[in-house]
Order: sequence, then structure tokens, then C-alpha cells
Amino acid sequence: MNSLTPDDRKNHERLHTSTALLLAVLEIMTSGLAGAAENADRPAYLIGYTEGRNDLPEGQFANWVTNRACVVRADGSGRRVLAEELSRKQNSWTQFGGWSPDGKQAVILTLWESPENAAWEREHKTFRMTEGWLVDTCLLDLVTGKITNLTAVHRISIYNTGLFSLPDGSGYGFTPLINGISKPHVMDLDGRNKRDVSGAGGGFAYGYSASPDGKQITYHENYQIYVSNVDGSRKRRIETGNPFNFVPQWSPDGEWLLFVSGEHYNCHPHVVKKDGTGLRKLADRGGYRGVVERLKHPDFHSESSDVPIWAKNGTAVYYTAKVDASIEIMRVTLDGKVEQLTRSAPGVRHYHPGPSPDGRWVLFGSDRSGVMQLYVARADGSAARPVTAVPAGACAMHGHWQPIGVTRPGVSETATSPEKPTGSTPHVVNRQGATPKPIVAIDKVCAWPNLMSLRDGTIVATIHNQPSHLQRPADVECWASQNGGMTWSKRGVPAPRDDREAARGMFAAGVAPNGDLVVLSTGHANTLSTRSGWGPVTPTWISRSSDGGKTWSIDKTGFPTGPDGKVLNPFGDIVVGKDGELRAAVYGDTNAVGALVFRSRDNGRTWTDPVRISRNKRSNETALLHLGGGLWLAAARNTGTDLYSSEDDAATWKHRPIGPDPQGRIAGDNQHPAHLLRLSSGTIVLAYGNRTKDSGVDARLSNDDGKTWSAPYRVLDCAGDLGYPSSVQRADGQVVTAYYASRIDGHQDYHMGIVIWDPAKTHP
Repeated sequence: MNSLTPDDRKNHERLHTSTALLLAVLEIMTSGLAGAAENADRPAYLIGYTEGRNDLPEGQFANWVTNRACVVRADGSGRRVLAEELSRKQNSWTQFGGWSPDGKQAVILTLWESPENAAWEREHKTFRMTEGWLVDTCLLDLVTGKITNLTAVHRISIYNTGLFSLPDGSGYGFTPLINGISKPHVMDLDGRNKRDVSGAGGGFAYGYSASPDGKQITYHENYQIYVSNVDGSRKRRIETGNPFNFVPQWSPDGEWLLFVSGEHYNCHPHVVKKDGTGLRKLADRGGYRGVVERLKHPDFHSESSDVPIWAKNGTAVYYTAKVDASIEIMRVTLDGKVEQLTRSAPGVRHYHPGPSPDGRWVLFGSDRSGVMQLYVARADGSAARPVTAVPAGACAMHGHWQPIGVTRPGVSETATSPEKPTGSTPHVVNRQGATPKPIVAIDKVCAWPNLMSLRDGTIVATIHNQPSHLQRPADVECWASQNGGMTWSKRGVPAPRDDREAARGMFAAGVAPNGDLVVLSTGHANTLSTRSGWGPVTPTWISRSSDGGKTWSIDKTGFPTGPDGKVLNPFGDIVVGKDGELRAAVYGDTNAVGALVFRSRDNGRTWTDPVRISRNKRSNETALLHLGGGLWLAAARNTGTDLYSSEDDAATWKHRPIGPDPQGRIAGDNQHPAHLLRLSSGTIVLAYGNRTKDSGVDARLSNDDGKTWSAPYRVLDCAGDLGYPSSVQRADGQVVTAYYASRIDGHQDYHMGIVIWDPAKTHP
């Protein structure tokens, strides 16, 4: 249509907050950032995004309040919810809005609306943003977890969006809504001195960003493009001859503006020089309206703008267009050469393309699987793979690449590679002074903890519960912490003792792509108080929970036996791999088995295709880690810890010797299994219980996918028997490590302990 009422205009502007933030931050990211080394087969960046429900029939408000700002590695690992405390207030939610230029801070929107206002808006099919709303934009420090609400300082509006850093580092640009009108503003770094830079504009402004040199700004006001000095002076209109012009973006060299132009819902990628000359249409969207519907039950104005974006070298533009019956990712050069990057089945929608900071990859959304997920592909659209794994009834939207040239949490600013081992039993390095004080998390006799992170930030632990050390009857219990591992409460029992009162013992646990918890467990019949009294191994159970571990369903016969026909012992993390498939490591009680890995293609319901990791007859409890694509690591317990790797998606494995240790083991003095964790920074942590005379939990770090490792450093000192560590990373970057240890008085009753430590302070 040719014109909109003020209410219509407000409707359109408000729905696309995340898009504008993405565009503004990406423009800042193009200016002078250094390159980062990364694996040729996969990008090493973090991706921030928003996920939430999209199937609730009660309207967009009901779906919006489920939104959470999240971050995930570009290989699909390490997903976590950010700033969860911002959404604890009833009727509030969060959205991921971008990154600081150095990548150390995430831009998080915190939103609240009253149900009464939401009901009024739905009834009248228009937005009312002058009351019943509170929207602020915050900065979250990924290392410290500190949240700074910039728009709440000397507040000038109840609705503040579009935050971006000014290129000269002097402050921030943002877009507050004042008396129903949106205008570009700037503020100082501390949130003070907020001032209007609209050049006395009276229209509704949107799509506000700064040129790479920081001298000029652009935005559209009443759907016309304007350029001015950064303080609002010398404001001038860019004439296009069209009634609808939306979200102008600076080219990487600051000479051109990219935007869509035409009529509302019939507009196409255009470019123009910043002085208003050289206007031309780059491509046609083929009948695509330029918006993607997020909701399964569309509500009034519930679509999200889907705008083009510059390639990182400024010579091309990514956009979406209708091709036959699907919406595809396209790329067009400045001279008009069009490439189709995706080719999909009829009805598939792609949305929100965005190139990586180095230009080698493209991130986009797609519902090709039936669920709106984020995907990463090479810049030409090839080798696409999912990044998110939101369940059916939810969607992932508005992905934001972390800028390059940053010091990521957990990585030393000065170290270029990990310290290599200096001997078979190198000294332990403690880089954070005294080791943290441990927490007795579960004050009862238990062993073999396994930690998992849920989508809402809850940490779940599965434990082997015992009345006394290694005695029957015993079962596997599920406990949970909702405050980052500080306190714990019991939830359910995924593996109770069976009819013969066998002690349910060894187990593996993990979170499936659909959000279910999955536990594989075996038992030992007639277990006595000593290891020599262990009886026959009982069959492996498959336990599942769809409510965070509160209730469980159990399949007692579904897991296969080993190549020797005997029951296998599962252990460690159940890991999500390529294409959402699960992997679990097992071992047998006979020399014919060694360490194996099984695959599940149905969220853990059935398990097939066993592959031998190690032919060493003594290999047993094994930790798995998916590095992305077809790359895997495994750490198998022997007399020490042997490291194995796979480059063909766990189909074949090879031993990876470590340093000068005579047997090539990464923890030659270790008598307990190790655990592998990948931090959000990309650093791999291998933790293990060191049972030498100076016992405790030790760890090594690798920043090159396990090729080289730091010297060990001490995470926790413990005078008694200790081992079986399991770790997860919190949203604030801290690592929570669980372990079992004998009590201080030395008698053989065991408990689950917790130590919370900062990997940023431990790198050698």
C-alpha cells in the first residue's frame, strides 16, 4: 500500500526490533576488526539468537513471553540461555539484540507487557505502546555476568530499542519511543546525556545506524531515507521516488546505502550513494512480501521483516526471494549478477540471512525440517547444517554472529597457544591462587554424578544413590539446581532398582535435541559392599523425561547387547552430534569389547550402529565430545586417559598421543575417568580426578581442538578419594564441576561435591 496511518506505522516498526539491532551491530562489526584463525571445515564463532514458542493459539503475547536470549557455538554446541534473571518477572521476556564491537558483551532486550494491554491490542488489532509496556536494552558481560541497563539510566522512554556502539567509542545510538514517535538518539557510555539527533524530525524514524567512520548516520523517517551528521545536523533526504523505503544500511566502505524500496510488501533491494546519486535496483524478490510469519496461528501484524544485508567485502548483497513455491537465499553482486544459494522443496521458507565476520559463512533461518531453526552454510550456500535444535512448537530467530578479533571468555589475551606438557607427570599449575571452596551439593551417599544444562538454565545432575558405599539396593536419582549449582533439590528417579533389587549403577545421561532428558543405565545383581562381590550385569534401561527430570518413562529391553552377546555399561555424556543424532559411549566387562560408541537418530529411543573407539582391552569409561561437523574427541579410561579422535562422524577412530608421556596418555597418573567440555569460547576442558598423594580435580585446556594441551592446573584440592568429574558452563562463563569424594573424616561414605571455577583465570 502507498501510505500508512500512524498506528499502522507503529505496528510495523515495533515488530522488527531484533532486525534493526542485527543490522546496526553488523555494520559496526565491519569496521577494522582483525581476522581470527579458525578451522577450515567449520566457523569458530559464537552466535546469539532468540528462541521461543510459536504454536500457542492465544496470540502473539502468549508466544512472546516464552522468548529467551540465547547463545550457541556455530557448530551447534554449547547452547545456553543468557540473562535469565531478566525474564523472571511475570509477563516479561528477553531477546538477543547484537554484540559489542569487541564481542565481549551481548546486547539483550528485556521486555514486559501487561496482559491487559496485550488483550486490548489483540482486540483492536493495533499496538498501543504508550502504556502497558517497559522495554529496555542491556549489556551483558559474558565473562562476569554483569548486566548494565543503559536505557534505564535517566530514563526518557518506556520503549527503548536499536542499541549500537558509536564507531568512535564515545557512546551508543538507540531509538526510544516518546509520545508514540520513534526518533534516533545518542547517549554516553554510562547511559547518561541522552539526546535527540533527528535534526528536528517529526516523523516516525527506524533503521538507525552510523557510518563506519562514525561521522554520519542514516535511518528512514516516515519511510523516506535520511542521512545527516552524527549529531543530527545537515540532515538531507535521499530521493528514491518510491513511497516505501526501509532500513538503510551502510556499505563496509561507507560509500553506499542498501535498503528495500518500492511499495509496502512489494519492495526490492536497492542501493544508492550516500550523496543520493547512483540509485539502482539490484534484484527483484519475485513476489515475496519481504516478511516471514513466525506464528503457527498468525495474529495481527505478527510477521518479521526479512531485509537484505551486505556481504562483508561490500561487493555483493544477500537477500531472500520467492522461487516457484519456496523462499530461497539469494546473492546479488553490485553489477546485478544473481545467484540462488539454496534450493528447497515447495513451501520451504528461508529468512534473515547474515554473513560471518570473515565473510566465509552465511547464517540463516529455515523451516526445511518442519521447525524454524538457524543454519550455517558456506558463503555460497553449500554444506548447510543446523545450529539450533529447538523442539517442535518453538522457533529460532534473528541470529547474530559474534565479531572477530575478540578475546573470548576463557582464553588468555596474551597466550597464542596452550602450554605443552613437560613430562609424563608434569607439575600442576594453579593460575587463580587458592582453589575454590567446594560445596557439598548432595549430602547423602552417592557416586558418579553427571551434569546436564536445560534450556531454561537449570542444571540437572544424575547420581548413583546408595544406602552405603557400593551396596544394594541402589538406583539412579535426578537432582536439579536453579541457581547455578549452589543448592540442589531432588526431582525424579530415572532408574529405580529392578525387581531383583539389582543396584542400578553405571549410566550415561544427556539432553536430546527435542529437549528430553535421556538416561541409559545398567545394574549389578546382588551387589555387595566390595567390588569383588559384584554380580552379573543386568540389561541396559533407556529412561526418558520430557519435564526436566520430574517424571520418567522406562524401556527395559530396548538397548542392544555387545558383540560378545553380553550387557554393555553406558558411561558419561550422551552427546548431540551432526544432524541432531545422539552418541553414547559404552564398554563391556570382557576383553572382547573395549570402548564402543552407539548412535540414535530418534532422540534416544533406539540405539544402533556400534563403532569401536579403542581396541585396547583395558579401555572402559569413555568421555565423548562433538567438535562440529564430522569431528569428535573421546577420552577413554585405561590405566590413565587415552585420547582418540574421529574425522568421519565417529565412524572410525584413531589414537591421538599426547606430549612426552611414554604411552601418549593425557593423564598418566589418573585412576578415574576424565570428562570433556567445550566452553562457549571454543576452549576444550579435560577434567579428571588426580589420585596421587596430592589428590584433587585437575584440568587441561586445548584451544586447537585437542591437538595440543596446557599443563595440568588444579581446580580443587581434596584430601580423600575423589573422581568422576562432570562439568557444565553457566551463562556467566563460570564452570560448574561435580565430582564424588569421600567425606573429610575418611570413612567410605561418598557424596556429590560441587566446585565453581572461572576458566578465564586458569589458563597457563
